[in-house]
Amino acid sequence: MKRFGWARAPLILGFILGKLIEKYLFISIGRYGLEWLERPAVLAIFTVTALILARPLLGVAVRRWRGAGEAPRPPAAAATAVAAISPVDRIAGPALWVIAALGFAAAFWSATDWKLAARLMPQTAAAAGLMVIAISGGLTAIGTARGRPIGASRARSEIAGALEGLTDAVVYGRLAVQALWLIGLLGGVLVIGMLPALGLFMLLYMTIQGRTRLGAALLIVVPLWVGMYVLFVKLLHVPWPPSLLGDALPWLRAASRRLI
Repeated sequence: MKRFGWARAPLILGFILGKLIEKYLFISIGRYGLEWLERPAVLAIFTVTALILARPLLGVAVRRWRGAGEAPRPPAAAATAVAAISPVDRIAGPALWVIAALGFAAAFWSATDWKLAARLMPQTAAAAGLMVIAISGGLTAIGTARGRPIGASRARSEIAGALEGLTDAVVYGRLAVQALWLIGLLGGVLVIGMLPALGLFMLLYMTIQGRTRLGAALLIVVPLWVGMYVLFVKLLHVPWPPSLLGDALPWLRAASRRLI
């Protein structure tokens, strides 16, 4: 996301607030139907959101109407900007948008036969995502037509710093390593269970990837794992998903209090 100028803060906010949004959207529809959409405060929020999303397009339209639009880049300048974008980025950047669009479209389509309460949030989120992608596609098309290649508008703050000067091999190599660590964590959850896999993942990641000494890593991992055990097992009584090891060895699952 940093490589291609995608903001990370909205992703974190959506991850945290998504469940609350779904809950209160369901309550609003169940209590008021669609009448809540006519309330002034709701209309004001939707208006501000729509203006924020449409602001780039509106800005281009206003500048053209005033006749003060940005002059197209000379062919030589455009060619230089295109050459500055690596071949990998030329493919990976647009591919992320295509994958996002296909994901939103699949979510919207798969929920069409569900009951209203079930499809309300998936289709609302998918429709909003497709709208954002359509606006971004329109801006990209306008920029390309005006001689500004895809990727040339990335903010320098997004590509400078830790990523500045790194080759594609280094950037995407690091990405592959982190993806493999996450896949390994998910595999560990499937094989030995959630809490055991988390403890093992933290220890291995710190000692191998972070090059932390084993003793120092244990001083961090053990108290953290014990805290998670007390919170989720003893206080919240979270039902952990069964693991393959626990299915194969029921006595071990019983001895570990169903952690495995």
